[in-house]
Amino acid sequence: MAYKNKPNNCTSIHLSDYRTQAAIEYLATYGWALLIIAIASVLLYTYVLAPSASAPNTCLFNTGVAYCRDAIFSSNSVGSTVVIIISNQQQYPIANPEFLINTQNTGNVTGACIPGYTLASAAVVCNAILPNAYGQGTLVSSLIYFKETTCVTGSTIKTCSGGTTQTIKGSLVTHVQPSLSQTP
Repeated sequence: MAYKNKPNNCTSIHLSDYRTQAAIEYLATYGWALLIIAIASVLLYTYVLAPSASAPNTCLFNTGVAYCRDAIFSSNSVGSTVVIIISNQQQYPIANPEFLINTQNTGNVTGACIPGYTLASAAVVCNAILPNAYGQGTLVSSLIYFKETTCVTGSTIKTCSGGTTQTIKGSLVTHVQPSLSQTP
């Protein structure tokens, strides 16, 4: 009986090692499971739930003649407005700029550009009012056309009569922003 209550050091050390091993296995198993769930959640959100939010805004022309500095596509319940700032990348001035945009569900809409005469490396601001309203954050893909007359040497200043007229095709992919005014 004297030996019955005597602690056995080998048994208590072995039992402690077993509990430690079980705890580590438990954490490792559920840690991997949590890691896989976290990765799956991130992939699901990125590629399924929010693909339009991860798409970058782009405004590009097919040639280096025109450069799109900035584009804003805004909308409210009445309609939408597109404003594009285009740089003249030519060594000659341009005159009579025109802007046309073809968006989803709207078709071709002609906009106005100012100023009517632009020096080399200067900017033109083009504005088009669309009849359709788009939801905020919607990803809109559009074809854009910029028509201008290049003022070559010998052409009449300001009107560029005798200059060559060209239409430059481009694309606009952007997210719709809220319009600041009540009317487009």
